Amino acid sequence: MDYVCIKCRKTWRRGDESSHRSGALCDECTIEYVRDKQIKEGNRDCFGRAVDHCTEDCKWKRYCLTISGVAT
Repeated sequence: MDYVCIKCRKTWRRGDESSHRSGALCDECTIEYVRDKQIKEGNRDCFGRAVDHCTEDCKWKRYCLTISGVAT
């Protein structure tokens, strides 16, 4: 399936080789979105870069570790 970032319009392919298209955020725009959200919530904007300083109560931790390549 082909994906098109709804923010920056970057395209990428995942999964089967069908010609279907779907909208989503690319990894770069996702990181920017989450960091902006963290700041608005009064937290550090550490998504994707502070793996060694993660707290257990961070609601982004699982996704952060996945996008950082620490967890699969």
